[in-house]
Amino acid sequence: MCDSVGAEQVIWDKVIVTITPGATNVTVGTQVNFMVAAVYAYDNKHVPACTVDILKDGVHFATNNFTDTCTTASTHQYTTEQVKETTYSLNAFTSNSATVIWTEPQKTFIQLLAEWIASNALIVTPTIQIIAVLMFVSIRECGKHTSHKGETPSKSDLA
Repeated sequence: MCDSVGAEQVIWDKVIVTITPGATNVTVGTQVNFMVAAVYAYDNKHVPACTVDILKDGVHFATNNFTDTCTTASTHQYTTEQVKETTYSLNAFTSNSATVIWTEPQKTFIQLLAEWIASNALIVTPTIQIIAVLMFVSIRECGKHTSHKGETPSKSDLA
């Protein structure tokens, strides 16, 4: 915006900050690179000299371009805390917010099965033992009642 004051013009300007993460949905342990860009609102030209302080979830975290890595599944939001532009001494700004989600990696069927067995070991182990005993008894009983070719069953077999 320009105001005429005699032969001079006054330009009211501010800095527009854009925070751009390299990815927005990644697995736990993945490093995300963030680019921080600043332009003048008046003419959309690149700000050549400025410092942009970044908030992560409302707490000061970094200055200018930065990286972040999370070791647990979580979601974090990044926004601008303050801007110090040195060419025209501007400190007014607007900024976007960027959100990055770290998730647990997808597990294979074998991993899920192994976890299930480990977490249910107190139930699975006795169940397998019972099945083994029942199969042994069943096979044994079938053997008692099966007559071999050419043999005459005994009285106990017929009872």
